[in-house]
Amino acid sequence: MKHMTYPFSWSPIIDLFWHKILGRPYRLNVTRHSLGQPDHIVVFLHGLGSSQSMWSKTLERLENIEAITVDLLGCGLSPRPIHIRYTT
Repeated sequence: MKHMTYPFSWSPIIDLFWHKILGRPYRLNVTRHSLGQPDHIVVFLHGLGSSQSMWSKTLERLENIEAITVDLLGCGLSPRPIHIRYTT
């Protein structure tokens, strides 16, 4: 399992400047899971208000794939926008 997490603990002023004024995108929490000898790559996206952890039992049963799980914006370990109204 390889974590590619980009956690930010920015103040609201820096968040406003970086994301709203400069238009920089937020980075999502993405994890790659190599299961056996991968034949295929599968991307797992969670539902509303959940996180990539919902796929843990599914991933335990799979083999010979490379799985990519993603925490969508504002969910799990991905950042929640501060400068806009955002709820999940």
